[in-house]
Amino acid sequence: MSDGIIAIIFAVIVFIDSCVIIASFVYSRIVFSNYLRKYHRQEWEKLAYAEPHGFNWFSSDMTVQMYKFRTESSEDFGDANIPKMRKISIYLFKFGIWGWLCLLVIFTIIGILNIIFF
Repeated sequence: MSDGIIAIIFAVIVFIDSCVIIASFVYSRIVFSNYLRKYHRQEWEKLAYAEPHGFNWFSSDMTVQMYKFRTESSEDFGDANIPKMRKISIYLFKFGIWGWLCLLVIFTIIGILNIIFF
């Protein structure tokens, strides 16, 4: 296979993974939050306007409390859609992160092999 084709394949994979990360961010920050705001306004206000308890580097949520509600809490406010949305959000994020890690490993291995054999 030529180097150009390999570069195009990797570029497409990076683009797809970037799209998954962006979709994860949009789903967590906008779709999930707006659903809570629309159907569970009082609970959303508690989560969205809560006192900040530190910066959450890996979250796309507005507050740490919103992140904990989305990822760690089992509370669903009696709404069957919240657990489904929670799973989708978590799986999108995990898929995107694992994609980046796999790409990093692949680029590292190819770089090492390129140094050794060429």
